[in-house]
Order: sequence, then structure tokens, then C-alpha cells
Amino acid sequence: MGEICQENLRLDAYLAALFPDKSLRTRRRMIALGHILVNGALCKPGYRLKAKDTVTCKSDTSFLPKLMPLSDPPRFVSRQNGFYFFYKPAKLHTVHLSGSTAPSLEKALPQLCAEHVGPVSSLPSLVQRLDYGTSGLLCAVEEEKKALFLKAEEEGLLEKKYLALIEGAISAPFLISNALDTDSRKKTRVLPQRAEISRYTFVFPLVFFPTFAQLPSWLACDRALCEQCGQGISLVGCSILRGARHQIRAHLAYKGHPLVGDGLYGRGTPISFYLHQCAIHTPFASEKCLPAWIRADYPPLLDSWIEKDGRSEMLRLAEEFFQGIDKAEEIVFLNGQSRQQP
Repeated sequence: MGEICQENLRLDAYLAALFPDKSLRTRRRMIALGHILVNGALCKPGYRLKAKDTVTCKSDTSFLPKLMPLSDPPRFVSRQNGFYFFYKPAKLHTVHLSGSTAPSLEKALPQLCAEHVGPVSSLPSLVQRLDYGTSGLLCAVEEEKKALFLKAEEEGLLEKKYLALIEGAISAPFLISNALDTDSRKKTRVLPQRAEISRYTFVFPLVFFPTFAQLPSWLACDRALCEQCGQGISLVGCSILRGARHQIRAHLAYKGHPLVGDGLYGRGTPISFYLHQCAIHTPFASEKCLPAWIRADYPPLLDSWIEKDGRSEMLRLAEEFFQGIDKAEEIVFLNGQSRQQP
């Protein structure tokens, strides 16, 4: 049904009156998916409406893309003391998106638990998210364990380890301490000021491939995409204690090493990059999982890095980095103590 709109109002703002129960993010998704038309045509969320424009909400779903079976499906990994670990492939949403029919790991949880765990009194709930294009482990917890997990994360007691393919070479471990602006923006902005240490990204070099011809058989990546990287490609490990939206992607690009294939922060298709959460270490349970783009004959150094306590290395780097009067405060926090403690 058509609606005569108000002049000079953004389309996504105008929809707030028609759909008061929908968030701004959901309204923008409705526009992007083609639910909302202006004068019978698709428009961007920021389109400024004119007095004679007509807004239409489509009631049918014929315009939605057909969902293809996943060649790399989500799967159950393990259950440990009330903590569940699942694998999310790239190009799968973590949680169900309001206004969308796209599949998600969240929607797959009932089936995965039924197949691998058996009857449970209540389904575990996800306490982490990964970007649509990022693959890897995700943790879900039983309700009585949720506060325990979130408290440990807040205190810096968790470590989340990633494998990434980046452009260029790095010769030594380093950390990226810049704060991030993630509010209401498609692309996270890196700020000049320093963030709290739980939002740092720690980067560790693993293997460097100077030329496209030197890519090994155990690395199952897009050869044509890698060939575009003129300064070689590095396989690196990244560790974070918490995480913000696009944190690793934005931080690496800020340092001149965007993810291979990341069109949003570097070059390529925005959702065809190589970033995988390969391990989650908590005081209660730990799990690891290699990405689909690393084959079975990979070098042992990958296992060594994934399994070792990366927080010790973080502490060493932090000690070298901090030079201000707040050094002691930061180191205390990294050792798992709250900033509020004396």
C-alpha cells in the first residue's frame, strides 16, 4: 500500500512512523532487501523524500534471493561444563536478522544440539558474534553460565585467537591500540586516541609468501585474488581479549595490511576475505578449530601458536609499549584484575 511521504526526510527515518517496532538497522535492512520501494523503484536508505513521492511496502517475497545450500555448513564442535562451541562458516549470519529470511547460526542451534547433544532443558544462547564474512568458533552457554562468561570477558580473562591472510610482510609481533568508532556506520573508523587494552589487537607473524608462485598447497585460497597483492601475502595470528565491530579488519588496514580480498578496507569483494576465529581460551573451557581454507598438511607452527597462552605474549608487548603513568594500571588489568581494584 502506498504512503504519501514528507518532503526532505530520509527514507530510513520516514519508516520509523510506519514501523515503530523496528530498529534503524532493521529498517535499513528492509530497504536493502527490496521490501521498501519509492515510486515503485529501489532506493538507498539515505534517499531524501520529495513531497509527491510514494512509499510502498511489498507484501510478497518473490523478490528475495533464493537461498542456496551451504557447501561449508555450520556444525557443533564440543560441549564442556555448560559451554558449547559451534563452527560458523563465512557468509553466514551469527544471529537471526529481523526482516530477513537469510539463514543464521542461531536458527541452526536447535537442530545442531538435537543431533549432537540430545535433549536439553533449554537451548544454549550465543554470547559472541562474528561478522558475516568471518568464519570460526563461537561460544554459546547455558543460562546459568552466561553471567560467568560475560564477567570473565569484562575482566580480560578470555582470549580469542584468529588466523588471517593479509597483504604485505611483518617482521615481528606488534599491537594496535587505536580506539574505534563503530556507531551507525558501515565502515568502522580508526581513531587517533588509544583504546582500553581489552580492545587492542595483537598481531603475530606466522608465514610470509613473497610471491604468488610461492603459495603452498595447504593454503586453499583464491589464487587470482592473491596474485593482485604486489607486496606478498602473510599468514598471521591475531589475538583480542574482547572485540568491537570489524576490529581486526579495521586495525590491520590502518597499519597498511588489509585482509586479502577485503573490499571494504582494502581491495576485492567486501565479504570474500580470509579471517577465522581459530581458538577461544576461557578459564572454564577452551576449543580450537582451523579454517576451511587451511588443508590438513599445514605446518606444525600453526598448532603451536593456536595452543599456546597468547596472553603472556600480550603482556610482554604491552610492557614494551606503555610509557605513560597509567602503565601499572594497564598491566594489572591485563593480568585479569578489574581497573576498580586498588
